Amino acid sequence: VVPSLQDFGHYHVDMGLHELLITLGFVGIFFLSYFTFLGKVPILPISDKHLCRSWHGH
Repeated sequence: VVPSLQDFGHYHVDMGLHELLITLGFVGIFFLSYFTFLGKVPILPISDKHLCRSWHGH
């Protein structure tokens, strides 16, 4: 037996402040680690020989 998520035809999910803050915390930690990683590692390989040779400033 599974409890119903519908109450008189209206979709309703109980998500309180506690769950919302935990979700925002995980999203914040993810983006903090993602941008920290992007700050330490270049997005384009600047030591690539073929990239530098094909770039003529066009």
